[in-house]
Amino acid sequence: VKRKVAVKKAAVSPPAQKPVFADGATQEAQGLGIYQVIDAKKKTARLVKVSNPNIVRLKVPATVSICGVTCKVTEIGNQAAKNCKRLRQAVLGKHVTKIGKQAFFNCKKLKTIQIDGKTIKTVGAKALKKTAGNIKIRAKKMNRKQKTALLKKLRKAGVSKKAKVK
Repeated sequence: VKRKVAVKKAAVSPPAQKPVFADGATQEAQGLGIYQVIDAKKKTARLVKVSNPNIVRLKVPATVSICGVTCKVTEIGNQAAKNCKRLRQAVLGKHVTKIGKQAFFNCKKLKTIQIDGKTIKTVGAKALKKTAGNIKIRAKKMNRKQKTALLKKLRKAGVSKKAKVK
């Protein structure tokens, strides 16, 4: 008597596709955070979210690699480091020109922000609300006029009246 033996074929999964570099593509980079492509043609990106909410020092690099393409980091996204209770220091790369809404909201221990670039064009609402009262912003590459304008923007964003831009 002959029996038919059923042979199951193993399900073959398609090969893993490499993420496509386009507007809106996201990738975690260097363990620092999740970055998103703003403009694929200009090769610009933004920090969307900090990977570790218990981070003490945040360093936003000037450039980051997303899907194998090097992009300039030009923005800190909305609520990117919100509620990072242990964050004490933030270093913003030289290409950062925009800080989004509530980017550093409720980072009560944030005492120093170092800006490596020459200009911060926009600072979103409540970006620095509920940060340390004696916060110091270091902007060595800015002239006096730029520092005064920056302080005015930061005050609108909720920084303490004791804050100083050096």
